[in-house]
Amino acid sequence: MPEGISDYVESVYDHLRSNAGRDEETGPLVTHAPLHPWLMDRFKMTAAQAKSVRTRAVKELESQGRVRRDHPRSTKVWILK
Repeated sequence: MPEGISDYVESVYDHLRSNAGRDEETGPLVTHAPLHPWLMDRFKMTAAQAKSVRTRAVKELESQGRVRRDHPRSTKVWILK
């Protein structure tokens, strides 16, 4: 398993983009794909580890201006870049 959150950010971003589609109302890419089951499978994590990595990776992507998540409990993530 990778060590720091930076080791997961690109994988999470790639996964979000590969599962995104155009929003019918606004046009931008958006995904509803849940991340923690994918993280558990891909990186052999426990549910708690995957949820922590999901939160931290999405926050990092938000700080980079690459995604937007309106609510931390929502699976809806907007792809901005």
